[in-house]
Amino acid sequence: MAPKGLRRSQRHSSVRRTTKAGVNGHDEVVSDGLGLSWLADIAPVPVHFVHGTADAIVDVAHSRRLHTALRERGWPVTFTELDTDHAGIVKTVCDPHLNRCRPTDLDHAVRAGDHTAQLMAQAAGQRH
Repeated sequence: MAPKGLRRSQRHSSVRRTTKAGVNGHDEVVSDGLGLSWLADIAPVPVHFVHGTADAIVDVAHSRRLHTALRERGWPVTFTELDTDHAGIVKTVCDPHLNRCRPTDLDHAVRAGDHTAQLMAQAAGQRH
């Protein structure tokens, strides 16, 4: 889900773009062009990116660029790349027949999902 004031726009090329409502109804692109000026209005909070290196839906390069942009703006940000696809980071596979993700026991997804769960537990101050 996009932060307050942001909404998903339609697909452009093969990339989903998030836009911020701008002045007079014009939208500011905040993903492709990294128009991140709106971040100046938000106090930095810790952010941790988890992205699959084999993600064919959202290229890992987008997360890398956003990670770098946030770090350059002084945000406490970390980034983990896992050897899995788009859905594997949460121990699932995309099922086009169901039009959603479903649980899986594929090795890459189980390893990546377990790693993501550990990261989430650490962020919550828990041990996993």
